[in-house]
Amino acid sequence: MCKDPDGPGPLALGDGQFHVPFGIAVDSATFFSPGGVYVADRSNHRIQVFAPDNNPRETIITSSIDGNGTSVANGGSTSFKFIGTDNFGIANFTCTIDGSNLSNCTSPMTYTNLKSNVAHTFEVYSTDIAGNLDPSPANFIWTIVNPPLSTKNLR
Repeated sequence: MCKDPDGPGPLALGDGQFHVPFGIAVDSATFFSPGGVYVADRSNHRIQVFAPDNNPRETIITSSIDGNGTSVANGGSTSFKFIGTDNFGIANFTCTIDGSNLSNCTSPMTYTNLKSNVAHTFEVYSTDIAGNLDPSPANFIWTIVNPPLSTKNLR
């Protein structure tokens, strides 16, 4: 992350770029303050400050949809929509169902041909542009229940 040396706000044109960098210093990390990198940019008459990305990513399942396209809170879901939040941006998502290997995925993610009367678990992780994986994925647990057979009065 490059902090704008001119104060808060968006980075200006040229931030993160150098013209005759002259010196570099590294600030040691402490419990209260992460370490930073300071670069003297001689020809641009400035010092650029780079700090680690310590803001947590968050992954959120925004909806689950059953096979008929009906929003559901639990039961019969096969399609999920999700988003990720981070101060620098989300690069990609990885998903797993029922403990399978993680694989790249996009929203919406749909699963078909799942077993009935079994609890299923969907998990989705976001990865930010720095490559940091969300340590606590969003998840949804549900069971597909076969509807009971209808009984008709045959007289």
